[in-house]
Amino acid sequence: MKFQKIGFLGLGLIGGSLAKALKLYDKNIEIIATTRREETVQKAYWDGLITNSALLKPEDFHDCDIIFLCAPVKDNIDYLKSLKDVVGEQTLITDVGSVKKPIMDEAEKLGLSKQFIGGHPMTGKEVGGYDVSDPEILTNAPYIIVSEHEVNQDFLDIITEAFHSRLIFMTADEHDRAVAVISHVPHIIASSLVHLAVDSDNDDNVLQQICAGGFKDITRIASSGPALWQGIIFENKKQVLDMIDSYSHELELYKKAIENDDVEGLMRLMSESKKYRDSIR
Repeated sequence: MKFQKIGFLGLGLIGGSLAKALKLYDKNIEIIATTRREETVQKAYWDGLITNSALLKPEDFHDCDIIFLCAPVKDNIDYLKSLKDVVGEQTLITDVGSVKKPIMDEAEKLGLSKQFIGGHPMTGKEVGGYDVSDPEILTNAPYIIVSEHEVNQDFLDIITEAFHSRLIFMTADEHDRAVAVISHVPHIIASSLVHLAVDSDNDDNVLQQICAGGFKDITRIASSGPALWQGIIFENKKQVLDMIDSYSHELELYKKAIENDDVEGLMRLMSESKKYRDSIR
């Protein structure tokens, strides 16, 4: 590997998975990391994943070749600010956040845009934390890259060769609109469906007892951490609101078809959805 030392600020599900994948790819790579909980750092140290056993300060990352920001979006922006006067121009900084426009704008404002690479591995679980991190979740997952400048090829090679992920290049606006459709609004929908069940259930909780695979599948992501998702949604507020309006329109089409006994119309809507869903890899 061309890079000898890699730093992680945040070592949860995604950060831990990325770090583990790097270590599997090159056991000689030095990885350092810090996070909010020293217990997490100590676990990663005893796992042989990182070389530090205690929490670090931003200045401790000064000689890293690459720094991965793997905390919530707002925290990543704060980390980026703290690194501005710490790292040299040769250090690449990247993030894994679910919203790209705010941090890309901040990188430009800080004069770091040439060395900052917006990143978003499109993978995860409904539970988070270092304990459930797993490099396998990166395999064949789309890894979105956002940058206004030419991206270092050695960095891209890490994504394809160490993470075994699929590169997809987008602008920040394209990314934030896309994830509003396929990630952020679906999370809101899943949460609202659970609320519908709660509000519709009786004192014996019969709905909770009889809910089957379909309901469990479509609401699985409602088990994700509310605090994390609150931050994501508000960071992408405009795009999320636009897509909620679009989704409300879609629901209205289904409602009207049912109200009007429009069998053909409902069949068309459901057939179009099935065709698109079946095409997703």
